[in-house]
Amino acid sequence: MKLLPRIVVSIILPILLTAASTLYLAIHLLQRSLSEEVEERARATLNQSVARLNLGLEDALDTMRILARSEGLAGPQAGLRNEAMQRWRGSTERFENFFFFDQQERMHSGAELPDPDMQDQLQPLLNQLNPSYSAPVFSEDTGELVMLVMNPVYAGQGAKVGTLAGSMKLEQLLSFTIGNNTQRDAHLMVLDKTGRLLAGGLGEPGEALQAPKAASAPQAAALIQALGPAQLAMTKMARIEIDDVAWRALQVRVPELEWRVIYALPERSLFARALEQQRLGLLALLACTLLALAGAAMTRRVVVRPLRQLRQAHAALQAGQKEARAPVVGNDEISELARSFNHMAQSLAATEERFRLMFEVFPHPVSLIRVSDGRYLDINPAFERLVGVDRQQARQHGPRDFHLISSQQDLQAQHELLLQTGRVDGLSSQIQNAQGETRWLLFSSRLIELDEERLILSVATDITALKQVESQLQQSEQSFTALFESAPVPMARSPLSEQLSQTFWNRAWYDCFGYAPGSCDGRGGLLFNFWEDPQARSGFIADLVRDQVVVGREALLRHADGSVKICEVSGRYLDVQGERIILTSYLDVTESRLSEQALRDSEQRFRQLFESAPVPLMHAAEDGRILALNQQWVQLLGFTMDDIPTVTEWWLLAYPDEQIRRSTRRIWQERIEAARLRDGRIATLKVELRAKDGRPLTNIVGGIWVGDSLLVSFFDITENEQAAAAVRLSRQQLLTNLENTPAVSVQWYDEQGRVLYWNPASQALFGPSSHEILGRTLEEVGLLDAQEAQDFMGHLQKIRSSGEAVGPLELQLHHRDGSRPWVMATLFAMPLPEGRMGFVCMDVDISHRKQVEAELGELNAQLELRVAARTQELAKRNGELDQALHHLQHTQGELVRAEKLASLGRLVAGVAHELNTPIGNALLMASTLSDKQQQFETSLQAGLRRSTLSDFLVTLREASDMLDASLRRANELISSFKQVAVNQSSHQRRDFDLRAVLHETALSLGPSLRRSGVRLHEEVPEGITLQSYPGPLIQVLMNIINNAVLHAYAPGQGGVIHISAQTLAEGWVRLDLQDDGCGMPPEHLARVFDPFFTTKLGQGGSGLGLHIVYNLVTGPLGGRIAISSELGQGTRVSLELPLNAPQEVEVPAAAATSAS
Repeated sequence: MKLLPRIVVSIILPILLTAASTLYLAIHLLQRSLSEEVEERARATLNQSVARLNLGLEDALDTMRILARSEGLAGPQAGLRNEAMQRWRGSTERFENFFFFDQQERMHSGAELPDPDMQDQLQPLLNQLNPSYSAPVFSEDTGELVMLVMNPVYAGQGAKVGTLAGSMKLEQLLSFTIGNNTQRDAHLMVLDKTGRLLAGGLGEPGEALQAPKAASAPQAAALIQALGPAQLAMTKMARIEIDDVAWRALQVRVPELEWRVIYALPERSLFARALEQQRLGLLALLACTLLALAGAAMTRRVVVRPLRQLRQAHAALQAGQKEARAPVVGNDEISELARSFNHMAQSLAATEERFRLMFEVFPHPVSLIRVSDGRYLDINPAFERLVGVDRQQARQHGPRDFHLISSQQDLQAQHELLLQTGRVDGLSSQIQNAQGETRWLLFSSRLIELDEERLILSVATDITALKQVESQLQQSEQSFTALFESAPVPMARSPLSEQLSQTFWNRAWYDCFGYAPGSCDGRGGLLFNFWEDPQARSGFIADLVRDQVVVGREALLRHADGSVKICEVSGRYLDVQGERIILTSYLDVTESRLSEQALRDSEQRFRQLFESAPVPLMHAAEDGRILALNQQWVQLLGFTMDDIPTVTEWWLLAYPDEQIRRSTRRIWQERIEAARLRDGRIATLKVELRAKDGRPLTNIVGGIWVGDSLLVSFFDITENEQAAAAVRLSRQQLLTNLENTPAVSVQWYDEQGRVLYWNPASQALFGPSSHEILGRTLEEVGLLDAQEAQDFMGHLQKIRSSGEAVGPLELQLHHRDGSRPWVMATLFAMPLPEGRMGFVCMDVDISHRKQVEAELGELNAQLELRVAARTQELAKRNGELDQALHHLQHTQGELVRAEKLASLGRLVAGVAHELNTPIGNALLMASTLSDKQQQFETSLQAGLRRSTLSDFLVTLREASDMLDASLRRANELISSFKQVAVNQSSHQRRDFDLRAVLHETALSLGPSLRRSGVRLHEEVPEGITLQSYPGPLIQVLMNIINNAVLHAYAPGQGGVIHISAQTLAEGWVRLDLQDDGCGMPPEHLARVFDPFFTTKLGQGGSGLGLHIVYNLVTGPLGGRIAISSELGQGTRVSLELPLNAPQEVEVPAAAATSAS
C-alpha cells in the first residue's frame, strides 16, 4: 500500500471513526440520562399533584362531616336546617352552596342546584351510606367549575335521616394541583372519569368539561387515546408519536374520584440539549474531516513527492550511478532524510575506497572465492606474500591448486557447511609456501553476496608462532594463578588427592571473611571451623565429586570474628594435567536472606492483621483477581474464594440487579481512579448488596491502594438501617394514631406557645383547622383570653423548670362558635431538634360528663327534699344516705381527677341504677304511709273502730319492714361501692382476701354486666391472702372485664366470663379470665398492649385499657401477664402475681389517670 493511503487508513480514518463513535455514545448516554431524569421528575410531579388533590378532598370531606353532625340538621324543623345552611354559605370559601336531601330525596335549601340537569345523577348517590362525589359541572350562578360533595346525616339513634351536599369550588383545587409543574415545556392535564378536560392541556384551544377534540386539540386528543383508560397502570413513561411530534407521557389515577392526571413533555424539549450537543459534535466531526482531507493533500505535497524523488535517487544508486543524489529543499525531516541519503551515498563511495585500501594493506591474507566455480575473485597483497603467487595468477586457480585444502572432499564439506550456516570459523591448515617454509594458518570464512553473486570471504591468520609456544603455555599455571588471585569473588582451590586438607584461598576470600591474607593457605576449612555444620561440608564434597559441579548450595560459614554468614557455595570438579582439583566460590547472601526474611515477616504480619481485622476485608489485584478474603468477610457475605475468583463474579453475585450493579460499579470505579491520583484512600460509599444466602445487606465500603493491589473494607450497617426504618415506622404509626384518635385532642407547642401540631380531634373540639393555627398561639386565634394565655405560659414555664408533667387539669376553653367546652388537659415536655424543648398537650372533652354531674346533683337535691318532707324517720335514714352519697360523690371526684377517659360516668350510672330499686321502694312505702296516715286521721275524727286501728297497725308494720329492708339493701350497696371506690382510688399496700376483692369488683360491675347480658362465673377458692395493692388489682380486673364486654360480644349477644384462681409454687398465684366471645386475629393479638391501639375507636374504645393493665401488673403488682386468643374461640388473660408484692414500688402515672 502506498504511503498516503496508509496514512489515511492507519491514522486519519481511525481518528474520525473513534470521534464518530464517541459522539454517538455520548449522545446516547445523554439521552438515556435525560429520559431517566424526566421520568423520575414526572412521577414525583404526578404523585405530588394527586397528593394535593387528595388533601383538598380530605379537607372538604372533613368540613362536610363536621357540618353533618351540627345540631338541628337532623331534626324535623326545616327552618332551623335552612337557617344553618344559610349561615354556612358565608363562613367558608371552599363551598359555594349547601343542600339537604331528606330520605324522600326532596331538596331543602335556599338556593338552586349548580346545574338543574344534575338531579338525575344525584339519585344513586343519595342512597349511599358513605361520602360520595358528583361529576363536575359549571355553576349557573357564578359560572365556576363546582362538584357536589355529599355526606350522609344520621340522627342520634344512628338512623340515616338524609344527605348533606355542598357545591365545592374546583378552580383553586385544580390550579393548586397543576401549579406544581417546574419542568419547562411540560404540561399537566386533569380529566374526570368520562375523559372530560378539567384543567391543564397541551397549549391547544379547548374548553373545560369537554373532551379534547381532534379538530381543535389534535395533540391532546391523540395523546389521551394512546394512553388508554385511567384503569391501565403505567409503570414507565410512554413514548407517543403524533403527527411527527414525539411526546413522553405518564398518567396516574385518582381513586376517590376516578379522575386521572396526565404528565406530558415534548421529546424535542427533553432532548434539546442532546440535539444541540449532537449538532456541535457533527460540526466538529465535519471540521475534523475537512482538516484531515486538507492534511492528506498537504501530506502528498510535502511528504509523498519528496519521498518519491528520494526513492528514484536510491534506485539510481543501486544501478551503480555513484553520483546519484536526491534534491534537498528546506529543513524538515524529509529534507534531512534526503540530506542523510546524499551523505550516505558519499560515505558509501568513501567506504568503498577505504575498504579497497584496507583490503590492500590488511596484514592478514584475505581472499574472495566464487561459489559458482571455486576460483579466486581477488586476493590481497598479504595473501600473495604468504602463498607466493600474484593476483592475476590466483584468479585462474582455486584453494585446492595451492594445497590450502588437503583434499577435494574437505573442500566440498566446507562449501556445504558455508551454504548451510553462512560461516566457518577455527579451521586450521598446514601449508608449505613457495619458499619451502611450513606455515600454520587459521581460516575464518563467511558467505557473502556482492552484486548478486555469492562469494566466500576468507581471512587467514598465521598461527605458526602460537603453535610453537602452545605446549609451553599448557604447562604454565601462571595465567590460572593470576586469574584465581585477581577474581573478585571469594574462591578456594583444593587438590582432591589431599582430601581437601590442603586448600588455597584467594584475596577476595580473605577480604570477605576477615582472615589475615595468607594465614589460611594450605589449611582445609575443617582446621579452623570454617563450616558451621561439618556434615553440610561433607555432603557438598560428595555431591561435587559425584556430579562434578554444584551450584548455589546454601551454607552457614563462620567469619574470623566468630559471626556466621549465609553464603551460596558453588564448586566445580577440574582435571588439570592429570591432577584433580576442586574449585569453589563463595557468595555472601546474608543481607539478601535477612531482607527476604523481613519481607516474609512483613507479609505474615499483614496476613495476621488481615485475618484478625474486626471488619470484612477483600484483597484484590489490579487485574481483577481476588487475592484474599478474611474470615469476617466470609461470615458476613457467605462467599468464598471458590465462589468469586475475580471481581467480575463478585459484582454479578452481590448485585443481581443489572441497573443497580451498573450504577454502583460506575461510582466505585470513579472513586478508585480518583484515589489512585490522590493519596490512595478511596472515599467511602454506601451500597445495597446481596449475601450468598440472598439476604439484603447495607454496607459502607471503603478501601486503599496498597502498591498495585486494592484493599477493600466493608462495614455492615444493615441493623442500623433497619433500626432507623423502625424508628420512622414508629413515628408514622404514632402520627397515624394521633390523626385518627377522635376522643383525645393532641397539640404540640414550642417554647413561645406557638402550635407545632394540631390533630383532627383538636379541630373538632376547638374549631380552627391545622392550616389556620399552625405557627400561631391560642391567644392569636381567640381560643384563650389574655389571662388564660398567661396562665398557659405559666404551665409551660413550670414544666421547663421542673421537667415534670402538669395535670390532669379541668379547664373551660373557648370554641370558635362561642361555646365554652370543658376539657381534662395534661401537659408534659418533649424534646425538639437542636436541643430545644417542646410541649405536648392532651385534652379530653368532658363537657357531657360535667352536664351529667350537674343533673345528678340536682336530682339528688330534689330526692333529699322529698324524703325529708315525708317523714322524720326517713329524713334520718336519708341523712345517712345523703352522707353515703356525698362520700360516694367525693370518691367519684377523686376518680375523675385520676382518670382521663371518663369511666366515672359508668360507675355513677351503675350506682344510681342499683340504688333506684331500694330507694324507690322506700319512697313508695313513705307515700303509702302518708296516705294511710290521712285516712287514719279522718277515721279518728269520725270515730275510731278497732278494725280500722288494726288495719292501720298492720299496714304500718309492713311499711316499716319494707322501709327497713330497702334502706338496709341501699346501705349494703353503698358500703360495697364505697369499699370498691376506696380500694380503686387508694394504692396502699395491705393484706386482703383475693375472693373478697373479686366479689366486690363483680358487685360494682353488676349493672353494666346486666345491661350487656354478660355473666361472671367465679371459681376462686377461699383463703388466698395477698400482701399487695388491692386498688391496682381491682383496676386491672375492671379493665379486663370491661374490655371483654366491649370487644368480645356484639350488642345484645351476651356471654359468660369465667374467673378462676389457683396458687402456684414459691409464693405466686395464677388468675385466669376466660371469655367465650369472638376472639382476636393474630395481628391484633400482637398489639393489644400498645398504647392507643383499639378496634372500637369512636365506639367506646380508647386504646389505653390493656396498656394500663400491663403497666399495673408488671409495675406495682410485680407480676406477669399473658394473653391468648383464637378467632371464634374466645380470649384468655392469665395473670401471675406474687403473694407479696415488691416493696417501695411507685404506682405508674397510668394507674392514676384511668380506671376503665
